[in-house]
Amino acid sequence: MNTKSNTNILVVGFQPFNEKMYPHTYDFLKLIDEYAHLTYYGGDNSAVERLKIGLKLSSLANVLIHPLTMWAVIMRYFFVNRRIRKEIKKIMEQHFDVVIAMDHSSLNYSSDFIKKGTKLIFWSYDIISEDHVWRKSCLIRSLLKENRNKIHRCNLIMIQDRNRRAVLDSVLNSHDIPNFYLPVSLRFCNIQKKPLQKGKDEIILMQTGSIHELRASDQLIAHYQNMERNINLVLHGHIAQSISTMIESVERRPQIYPLARRMEDMREKISRAHIGFIANCSKNINDFFYSKTSGQLVEFLMQGIPVIVYDSEELGAFIRENKCGIYISTMDNLDQAIKDICADYSAFADNAKKVFFTYFNLDTYGDKIKKMLIN
Repeated sequence: MNTKSNTNILVVGFQPFNEKMYPHTYDFLKLIDEYAHLTYYGGDNSAVERLKIGLKLSSLANVLIHPLTMWAVIMRYFFVNRRIRKEIKKIMEQHFDVVIAMDHSSLNYSSDFIKKGTKLIFWSYDIISEDHVWRKSCLIRSLLKENRNKIHRCNLIMIQDRNRRAVLDSVLNSHDIPNFYLPVSLRFCNIQKKPLQKGKDEIILMQTGSIHELRASDQLIAHYQNMERNINLVLHGHIAQSISTMIESVERRPQIYPLARRMEDMREKISRAHIGFIANCSKNINDFFYSKTSGQLVEFLMQGIPVIVYDSEELGAFIRENKCGIYISTMDNLDQAIKDICADYSAFADNAKKVFFTYFNLDTYGDKIKKMLIN
């Protein structure tokens, strides 16, 4: 039985701490809570709200609007900013051995109140590279400019892999700060999965997570209209309104699994899939280096589900090298990819689970994480 240390850890995040947050964030927080005293801030999505307001300002700047509307948006931004800063300052008046800032906004706030002798870790999620859409906001550009100075108050950067670290360094000039590589990882959850029986069962092709044009969901639905009838497309997650409208208009509609309230329910639904479909159509550097940062990929691999990756080259190369799926550059190749996986399904499925345990099992990083946080 593990005994908790006396280490006090503050995590400044951007999502409520519950099973609706990113599963890998939830598992990481639960892990460190087992051997340290954890305090978490970020339960009201304030940092995300700040970002959305900043992006709204950038779009409003390009059109003629009523001055009062612009003023209201600006005031809303600074009100949110001031409230968050005040709350974080009050929390950090307490003693913490370690503070983990989970994104750029969290780093911007918490670095101002870090005490001498407290270890500050920046946990990078989105790099916000030069070609990222968020750069359209002058407020985001200002945030990054501030963080190029504030990042040097950090003792460590936690990020998914070397490629993403290199891009982050180009954004924040953070080359001299030590790193800790942690791919998007989960604690293993064993779900009993029904095996695929050749020639007998339907083939369930599933897309999970954000069902959106940026994930090629519209292209997938359009292609599904002419696919073989033994293939059943399932969409599981948050479905964009534009995709919902499209589904209403097509003859062959995919099956819909709505967002699950609990991770156990989510994973039970994912376990019904035979093949996962992953796409990322965002054309920026942040979304190019994707192989160690896809939560959808990790959920499929954990259950031994092979994947088809569409239009995401770096991730495609990763799954091809590890023989846990097939990469396609055009949707016309989807049908053949499904046939190729089904022809050697056991091998693809075994490799999928092997890749999970090799790269994405959070428990294998446990000792390193403990050493990182507890001196």
